Amino acid sequence: MNTIQTQLSENHYDTLMQILDYAQENIRMDMESNRKHGDDDNEDLIELSAQVEDLCKELVSTRTYLWTSSMGDIELEIPSDAVDEIARPGQNLPAVQKWLSEPSYLKAQFDRWDEDDVQAAREYLKEAGIEDVDAKRDNEVAECVLWIACHDINDERRTWTGELTDAFS
Repeated sequence: MNTIQTQLSENHYDTLMQILDYAQENIRMDMESNRKHGDDDNEDLIELSAQVEDLCKELVSTRTYLWTSSMGDIELEIPSDAVDEIARPGQNLPAVQKWLSEPSYLKAQFDRWDEDDVQAAREYLKEAGIEDVDAKRDNEVAECVLWIACHDINDERRTWTGELTDAFS
């Protein structure tokens, strides 16, 4: 069984969303109070509201998951954004290829793989039931591993929350 750890727990995510709601509600109340007292200049409060929202979104979007293969010899730190883009119904290969080609910490992890790592990935894929693993090029092995890891994470977080993937976007 593959293991998954979240680097920002769902409780932290919920807490961040509560902070965002609390901050925005207080900003709205301040704006109302200003209006009642004849002060319609709320530019600072509007800017503060946008900054709070941006900060919370940034914190949530930087959430990563630590995925470990069932054999324990492959470990990847995968951003939530990658999981959101890859673990969707339909064709996933373009998203997988994007994450493996554009400069990112995720791509750098695969770039560091040596022949032993690729061989471990091949063995893992065989265990997972993927056919023709030995005929796959190294980049195709990486694509398969990333695809499986993202779908594992998505399935696991759906169990944690009972929600679908797009609830995290």
